Order: sequence, then structure tokens, then C-alpha cells
Amino acid sequence: MGGALVAGSRVLTQHGQEQSSALAAVKQIGQICCTKTVGGPATAGSAGRWQGQGMEQDPLSVLSLSSIMAGIHDLKASLEPRLDAVAVDVALLRANLKKVSEKVTIVETDIARLQSTSKKLEDQVRFLTAEHE
Repeated sequence: MGGALVAGSRVLTQHGQEQSSALAAVKQIGQICCTKTVGGPATAGSAGRWQGQGMEQDPLSVLSLSSIMAGIHDLKASLEPRLDAVAVDVALLRANLKKVSEKVTIVETDIARLQSTSKKLEDQVRFLTAEHE
């Protein structure tokens, strides 16, 4: 299953169909659980194949809570490094935002200073113009 599992994102299935990352995560958990319990990922035609092996029920119904928990644990373990990387990126973005904010404050101060100087120059030009006339 390709694509990053990011909240609100879309991923492509192996058949090129788009689906939500939440649905992709649920399907991935199901595949991990089925692999651990029955030996292969669940597919649309897998029930018939498993019936031939003496299993008369849908493959997902044989999942035990422990296998589901194991699948969730495996998925969590695969996502934790990504979450750590995101946390580092967020920290860097916050540091950069703070630097930008400081620069904006400096620019605002410079603008106020320039406006004050401009006003003084306008007053001097008016005074000199009035004195010249």
C-alpha cells in the first residue's frame, strides 16, 4: 500500500483508485492482522480460497482481539518514526517563525522611523518654500 498516512490526505490504491488515508490505515491494519492470523492479506476472492482450506467463514471474522491489537501495535511502530520527524519539522518551523517575527518587528520599527523622518523633511520643505516666497 503506497503513500503516506497523514491525516486528511489521499492515497492511491494499487489499482490507481483514490481513497482517504484513514481508510487506507484501517485496511492496512486488517491486512497486518490477517497476515498474522491466517497467513495472507484479505482480498475479495480470499474467502473462497480459505473455504477450500476448511474455513467456512469470512476471513475477517476469524480475527482475534489479540491479533488486531498486534496489528495496531505494528502500525503504530511504523508510524512513530514519521511522527518524530514531523515533531522535528514543527520545532524547526516554530524557530523560523520566531526569527521571521523578530525581523518583521525590526522592519516595522524602521518603517515608523522613516515615516517620522519623512514628516520632518516635509515640514522643512514647507518652511523653506514659505521663507523663499
